[in-house]
Amino acid sequence: MEKIYRIASVLIMAAAMFLLSFLLLPLYVAAARLGISPWFVQLSIFGGLLLYAWWFMIWNDAQSEPQKDSRLQSVLVWFGTIAIIYAVFRFFARSSGFFLYCCGVNTDYLLVPLLLVLAAGCIIFRPFKRHKQGLLFGIIGTICGLLLWEAGKQLGDVSYSYQGKHLPLGYTLPEQMQKEFFPPNASDFKIEGKSGFMFMHAKWNCRVSEKDFEAFRQKTGYRFVLNRCDVNEDPSVGPFFYSDRDWKKPYYFHSNIHRNEGGLVLRYSVPEQKLYGRYSNR
Repeated sequence: MEKIYRIASVLIMAAAMFLLSFLLLPLYVAAARLGISPWFVQLSIFGGLLLYAWWFMIWNDAQSEPQKDSRLQSVLVWFGTIAIIYAVFRFFARSSGFFLYCCGVNTDYLLVPLLLVLAAGCIIFRPFKRHKQGLLFGIIGTICGLLLWEAGKQLGDVSYSYQGKHLPLGYTLPEQMQKEFFPPNASDFKIEGKSGFMFMHAKWNCRVSEKDFEAFRQKTGYRFVLNRCDVNEDPSVGPFFYSDRDWKKPYYFHSNIHRNEGGLVLRYSVPEQKLYGRYSNR
């Protein structure tokens, strides 16, 4: 457990120095004006801070005398470490539907309980020994983990990409949009899209019976136009850019495009029994 504690302490201080390096933003601006890469400056500062933390905090962090287990330190260190690891995972996995919705379930529902159970088992049965800096590391780790977790949710993109027979449990697409985009009994979903700071877009198709489509149309109040003829519709209608010849007839078409070119477009293919859609807020 001593090796795990050392790894956790390094991870915690790395996260703390990473966040601290962002407080020196004026230096990066000044470096850019001088023609120096801001990335080089930030990495140099981060490396220097981490070296300082290693030399003056981690290296000298010995076990307290008399040696005995400390569950309080264990709780804080484990919680901070898990929060940091998962915040980093979520940041890098934010654009991958495979990692975000593994096995048709929001990955949060699988990994977070598993990590907490593993940590709880170690705290109860194999707690860390009390260290001189253990309580400080635990507090710093908890604060940094929560900050990184929240920053990842607020600043990182959220992926809606998913493919499966049913929508995943814990799907992050807002419930109101799910009701506006997908009929209740739809299946065989294929969805691509993401949202971030002031933007959101999605493109999808799903299998829907005519009966369920009709109920969906009446419930939402969308104005669908039935197209049976071979005359092409206006190809400038967006955000679908298409040739009408490529679409199997008959189909129902709904378009509500805003001045900023955002909006909702839906097409229900009767021969395919599939609903196609695309939405963008701008």
